[in-house]
Amino acid sequence: MAVVGIDLGTTNSLISYINKNGIPEVIPNSIGFRTTPSIISFTPEGEIFVGREAVDNETYYPETTFRSVKRFMGTNHRFNVYNKIYSPEELSAEILKKLKQDAETFLGESIEGAVITVPAYFNNDQRQSTKIAGELAGLKVMRIINEPTAASLSYGLDKSINQTVLVYDLGGGTFDVTILKISDGMDFHVLSTSGDTNLGGDDFDIAIIEMIADKCNINSSDLNTEQYVRIRDAAEKAKKDLTFKDSTRINLHYFHFVDDRPQDIRCIITREEFNEKIAPFVDKTKKCVSSAIFDAGLKFADINEVLFVGGSTRVPFITEEIKKLTGKNPNKTINPDEAVSVGACIQADVLTGKSDKMVFLLDVTPLSLGVEIQGGLMNKMISRNTSIPAKYTEVFTTAYDNQEEVDVKVFQGERPRTEDNILLGEFKLDNLKKQPRGVTKIEVTFELDSDGILSVKAQDETTGNQKDIVLTGQSSLSSDQIKKLLEDSEKFKEEDEEFIYHKNLEYTINDLIMQVEELIRVQKDNDELKDILKSLQEVSDFKNKEFINGLIESVKEDILEISDLIYKKAKSLV
Repeated sequence: MAVVGIDLGTTNSLISYINKNGIPEVIPNSIGFRTTPSIISFTPEGEIFVGREAVDNETYYPETTFRSVKRFMGTNHRFNVYNKIYSPEELSAEILKKLKQDAETFLGESIEGAVITVPAYFNNDQRQSTKIAGELAGLKVMRIINEPTAASLSYGLDKSINQTVLVYDLGGGTFDVTILKISDGMDFHVLSTSGDTNLGGDDFDIAIIEMIADKCNINSSDLNTEQYVRIRDAAEKAKKDLTFKDSTRINLHYFHFVDDRPQDIRCIITREEFNEKIAPFVDKTKKCVSSAIFDAGLKFADINEVLFVGGSTRVPFITEEIKKLTGKNPNKTINPDEAVSVGACIQADVLTGKSDKMVFLLDVTPLSLGVEIQGGLMNKMISRNTSIPAKYTEVFTTAYDNQEEVDVKVFQGERPRTEDNILLGEFKLDNLKKQPRGVTKIEVTFELDSDGILSVKAQDETTGNQKDIVLTGQSSLSSDQIKKLLEDSEKFKEEDEEFIYHKNLEYTINDLIMQVEELIRVQKDNDELKDILKSLQEVSDFKNKEFINGLIESVKEDILEISDLIYKKAKSLV
């Protein structure tokens, strides 16, 4: 039985294996092509076509032919096919079934397991959805790994190099940038990652469609399905032409009717016009590149190689802009379409122990994960760009006396207040022993596995009672949400720091109040303690930092002094 690596792409998908000579090899599909279009088409008779056959069927069944399904992974989006509802996972499973079937036919043996790649910026739900799709396709999913990391494996393996590499991965529907160190061709350590799960070559196609519509005085929103398919196909061809030509001609015969007469649409699109149209998308990728460099604690001068991955990197304008930004001429020695799939099969081979190579792969999580604590604050358990797999445990306590249950709410994001982050899931830990505030100890563990999928466990240390949750798609982050989380964390940095400072002062004052109240229960007639309590209870304005800090320090000294006197008195009575 064989193991394979699969690049489940937005536009095209590939499957690879390690041949008998130990060389990674892309497996051709049933009609001899190395890439399979990620397109699924359904007929009224219940037939399902995938790949090139689905492309051919789109003309006849445009309403039940689906592209770019990957963009919907981890969401609640559903596809209606002749009154039968399909999830993104189910449609992706059809693509994977096709890859598996073709590979088994080519190899003459069954597929034992697979490593499937995802964009580095896929969130927990999107990763889980990808794993589910693999399982629905009858695959044993050995590992989910990030696409740029997989590409780096295909580039760096068997090279005795020590390099810091920037992987620029622009596919059909997603964009990732990853910074990693490669040591001796076997140690791959991801330092940072950034990206956009809704940006890619599909957006370039749409840009050209808009250009054609403008030049030919067509309202793109008025196009029927057949017309849209024709103009989209023309746009895709134009994009490819402009890779090596300064201009391209659009000719669509009998495109529509004017006064009951068939009319052609014709126009010329120049590379200069195309570059101008896609410039905002390229600028977005450049911002992600700069962010990844900053997060890694590096400068562009520290980068040895800029590695291009993904078919969309063939656009000359992208090469020009990234060279200007990084000062490096992008490395194009690996096939941008095949690098991810090849890297995945290398990882699959290593995981089975079949490989004679020792490869150490340390990837990272793109966003921080944490739990809500008192006051609606985010307590980060696993910070963004932490190497995975990762596991972290922290002990918390109850917020009030005789508390019998706690809510464990799991969030993703970078802001100190949970209301500014994204809720991933929640559960209750109940049947707690009734005890004073702060006595009950609750151990919370976050575990992020090698696939980037999160599980959370909470355990009462006193009773041993525990609850856990594996986050499997309760919510999802769009690329816009991800970008907003990161942008807001920087935009509101000073405001957030001020908020945390005030909250800490508030908590300190409340703790002191409880300490003083406890002392008063011991010395009911102590007027000094009553005065201290009153001064603490009257605090309402936490903006006067100098006054608050002075009060806290003074009260702490008084509490220490009075506690010492009480102790000495009690000791003398014994």
